[in-house]
Amino acid sequence: MNNLIYRMGENIVFRNTRPDLVMAFDKGSGVMYELNDTATSVLKLIDGHRDIDSIVTALTEEFEADPEQIRADVVHLLQRFAEVSLVVPA
Repeated sequence: MNNLIYRMGENIVFRNTRPDLVMAFDKGSGVMYELNDTATSVLKLIDGHRDIDSIVTALTEEFEADPEQIRADVVHLLQRFAEVSLVVPA
C-alpha cells in the first residue's frame, strides 16, 4: 500500500465551516463528512502525485511525531476514505 497514489473523488467538495472545522461533501451521494485535524492534514496532501510514503514524510516533518504511528494513521484513514470514495486511486 505504500506506493499507492490517490486523488480526490470526483464528486467531493470541501468547506471550512468554522476556523477549526472542515466538512467534505459528496455531491453524488449527498453525504457530508466532518473531518478532524488529522483527516484534514492527510487530505490536504492528496494530489494525485504523492504516494503514501511521501505523505508520511511530509506529516512527520510537520508534526515531529513517530513515523510509524503516522504511517499507521495515514493507511487507516486512506482505507476509510477509499471505502466511501472520498479518495480514489490515481
